[in-house]
Amino acid sequence: MNTKVRLCGLELDNPIIPASGTFGYGAEFAELFDINCLGTFSFKGTTRAPRFGNPGPRIAEAPSGLLNSVGLQNPGVDAVIAEELPRLRQVFHKPVMANVCGFSVEEYVEVAAKFDNCPEDGWLEFDYVPGEWEVRARGADVGGKLVVIGSKLNEKAIAELFGC
Repeated sequence: MNTKVRLCGLELDNPIIPASGTFGYGAEFAELFDINCLGTFSFKGTTRAPRFGNPGPRIAEAPSGLLNSVGLQNPGVDAVIAEELPRLRQVFHKPVMANVCGFSVEEYVEVAAKFDNCPEDGWLEFDYVPGEWEVRARGADVGGKLVVIGSKLNEKAIAELFGC
């Protein structure tokens, strides 16, 4: 059975994509199973500078699942590019989604630009978390707009995806 799908112009073997944050940076799961059976994955949210994240407790049980507030714990974009992506490259042989996080437009642009130069990166996922950075406070020139950054963009696919 053919399970291939296209996501913004890139072909995936299948539509199985673990959610960002739940899959770390990916390589740690290669010890448990062949992660190349996935279509791709979106790795942990990454900011310009390292973040320790929120103090504990970070997870609480709820009647229908779990609630979490990790607080974007990550080693920072430079460490992800220098350490996590080379380790991932040894066990995963497909493009991945870089989860870009920030606290200003400038930080999002800087982190996105760094990931855009990585061969492992197929897509940029922008992780906007209300309350951690309120984009609407920047005014009408920023609020309510989707900004897509990258040198490898398929503009037609993005326009179709968002109905533009």
